Amino acid sequence: YASDQALTKEMLELALAAIERIGFCGSLAFLFAPQWTPPLCLGPEIGRLDIFCDCSEFVFGEADYRCYQRRLSVETRRWVFESLMKGPFVVAPFVGILIKVIVPKFAQKLTGFVERTTRSRRCCCCLAPLRGILRL
Repeated sequence: YASDQALTKEMLELALAAIERIGFCGSLAFLFAPQWTPPLCLGPEIGRLDIFCDCSEFVFGEADYRCYQRRLSVETRRWVFESLMKGPFVVAPFVGILIKVIVPKFAQKLTGFVERTTRSRRCCCCLAPLRGILRL
């Protein structure tokens, strides 16, 4: 019974995390980045958006995606969207490889070096604290 309960809890956590991620990316992709309608608030210069455009009719006011859509150009919104997507899809795999492969190999090599130097009694006083840290 306890294992079924733990499995159910983990599955619900995974489902909620997936829904949260898809919801965030989807709302950015469909509400923030594209230009569905012509801009409503054009500034004093023709073709420029007004950053002081009124957004009081939206539920979240000035923090609403639609308000940002009014105040920012399409190029700026697409750049923000691309920058936000770069982290999870480009940087995260490299960080995962670093943590799962490179750091353990480095720790293994460093442990071997510390053990060899402490056995030979060369410089064991300065590397002794490293032995304790590497055991973690």
